[in-house]
Amino acid sequence: MDKRITIEQNKADSIDCLAAQRFLYSSAKNYSGLQFYLNVVLIVVGSFVVYMLNQGWLCVKIDLSAYLALASILVTVLNSLLLIPVIKRKKELAAKIQERFDTKVLSLDWNAINIGLIPGSEYIKIFSTKQKNKKNGDQGLKDWYSSIVDSVPIHVGRFICQRSNLSWDVYLREKYLKLIIISSGIIALLVLLIGVQYELNIKDIVLNIASPLLPIVTFCIDQYRDNKESIENLKKLKDDLNSGWQGLISTNQVPEEAYVISRRIQDEIYKNRKDNQLIYDFLYKKYRNEQEEAMYYSVDDMINEYNHILNP
Repeated sequence: MDKRITIEQNKADSIDCLAAQRFLYSSAKNYSGLQFYLNVVLIVVGSFVVYMLNQGWLCVKIDLSAYLALASILVTVLNSLLLIPVIKRKKELAAKIQERFDTKVLSLDWNAINIGLIPGSEYIKIFSTKQKNKKNGDQGLKDWYSSIVDSVPIHVGRFICQRSNLSWDVYLREKYLKLIIISSGIIALLVLLIGVQYELNIKDIVLNIASPLLPIVTFCIDQYRDNKESIENLKKLKDDLNSGWQGLISTNQVPEEAYVISRRIQDEIYKNRKDNQLIYDFLYKKYRNEQEEAMYYSVDDMINEYNHILNP
């Protein structure tokens, strides 16, 4: 078999695409981290400080509840009007650049109707240079897809590469979903304990707890809903890929038929990349080695399955 996928994915322009999309996703995650800081850390700390000032525990007694409520409102507005749109734009451009990489490496046509114009090379170069200037910025960019896929025909290797794109995204999102649920439960329990401990009245609860926690509640709900939706979409996409794979190996599809299915699946992969909620890097790094091993095992298994069907 030829080495098309291996050769194409390691060319300089392909590496630039991967570096650029990594920089953009990383930048989007930084803004998402700012979201977390403003909506959770700042408000929680502010709530405690204001409450201690209200009680005179910091050598001075002053009521700043109204200012805390105002800050919470401003954070909510800033999140909706600035942070969310910026994150969305960066994710969409990153998804387009990664789509450019995939269409080139996997020999797929660009679907301008669903995706729009191909990202310009000048933008890719700018962002890739910024990424490569980071310490270890280009680490893990070579051999993006397992080189073993070149041992099967391109229309088969394409399916396997598409499947590997989704192999551990669901796993990470399920972990993140549990983290959101646990964190929300801890915050709710903490608020309840404070209320019981200090026998707060309705006014204190509204001004010192409910209003300041509005950004936190909104943030957690948005994160939970978006990740739940992402998981459902990814599972459906995995089902479509598995169905396409079974069709390919059981009916011995001709390359043209397999191409049509792969192009449709690639459209869904792009949509998920563009719309999916971001996963923070600490989770990615924590489970990376474990899940990469599972991904390579899955690739080997699919190739063995194909070879067994071809040469029983």
